[in-house]
Amino acid sequence: MTAPCPLVVVPHEARAAALEGGAEAGRVLLGLHPEETPDEVVDFAFEAADRRGVPLEAVTALRLPPQPGALLAAPSPALQVPPPLPLADDGAELVREAEREQEERLRPFAARWPGVGLVPVVAPGDAAGRLVEGSRDAGLLVVGRHHRHHLGSLLIGSVAHAVLHHAHCPVAVVPAASSGAGAGPGA
Repeated sequence: MTAPCPLVVVPHEARAAALEGGAEAGRVLLGLHPEETPDEVVDFAFEAADRRGVPLEAVTALRLPPQPGALLAAPSPALQVPPPLPLADDGAELVREAEREQEERLRPFAARWPGVGLVPVVAPGDAAGRLVEGSRDAGLLVVGRHHRHHLGSLLIGSVAHAVLHHAHCPVAVVPAASSGAGAGPGA
């Protein structure tokens, strides 16, 4: 993908629905990594939601470390095993931290686009899977594209690659204008 501007890919099923007078425009879905998603991607998503008059759902997915004992085989039913001890709630703390990072990242954009209903979502799991599933009732899915590689090739990440192949709605892949990603609007 070498386009210097946002590229929108419309899957076949979405084209067919549009031709049949299909579903009304759903929400805009943004795949957001608070530390890595460039401003241009976030701004594109807010503007698209504003123009369509629909909410913007910003999805941040995070992989949680496995809980202790999660990889152990189930004990034999013949053994008398005491009830499991409560596990440390490290996962909940990681989710709360991701929610704080997401809120800080989106705050300047929400202030600039006050008419956009923002639905922040932070959930454990696979980002690509969550976005593909969310695309079932979305009108547009927005993801970013990696910066130029040192050899001059343009790369898309695994999440963008997966949603381009599996999303149920149009997907906008937005390049960063510069290497200064994540600095906030107007910075």
